[in-house]
Amino acid sequence: MIDSFNVIIPSAGNSSRFESDIPKQFQQLNGKLLINHSIDKFLGFKECKNIVIPISGEKSYEDQILFEDRVTLVTGGSSRAESVKLGFDYLFSIDSRLNVLIHDAARPCFQVEELIKFLKKFSSSDTVGAIFASPCTDTIKSSQSGKTIDATVERTYLWQAQTPQIFEYEALESIYKNFTGDLSLITDESSMFEESEYLISLFQSSNLNIKVTVKEDMELAQSIIKNTIKS
Repeated sequence: MIDSFNVIIPSAGNSSRFESDIPKQFQQLNGKLLINHSIDKFLGFKECKNIVIPISGEKSYEDQILFEDRVTLVTGGSSRAESVKLGFDYLFSIDSRLNVLIHDAARPCFQVEELIKFLKKFSSSDTVGAIFASPCTDTIKSSQSGKTIDATVERTYLWQAQTPQIFEYEALESIYKNFTGDLSLITDESSMFEESEYLISLFQSSNLNIKVTVKEDMELAQSIIKNTIKS
């Protein structure tokens, strides 16, 4: 069984590392906006009740975003985490207290079959949240200067956090109410739970769940999506 959920896809960023006038989430990928690939997949779930998309108020591409009754655009913040919080505030305003799934607009390649397993596992778990993640397999080096190696980091217990991430509404609401740090420094919502009593579970994702960060990533994303459609 999959419990009902709402989705927040923060999309207000300007994608500075992508080096384009058009943010990466609004780039064309296999005939449609990169963000629309994710929206499409979530809309395929009857359990998905709302998709909230925080966007920039300065330059809007809202007329190109896949739109239907379950999709709502809201004004985003100056950082990713602030945009997610504004999306959460919208859900609070409409009193929709379902599980909250947060997803990066720049991850269009997640597999629907994996998401189904993820949601089913979370629905039957005793944790308040779960995240897609991948164990580190490369040798990890630390370098304060960014030029020379300081040390090799033990990777045995290291995981790369990804999205989707899902949380019980009440737990996320509590975390926000008690959070005293700088929200602009938060790069993923699960990190806000780490000093709390709440437990967040890991779901090992496949290597197809890439994040588009630079232009070269678009070619790989295009290949993954083409092969997914064929299969």
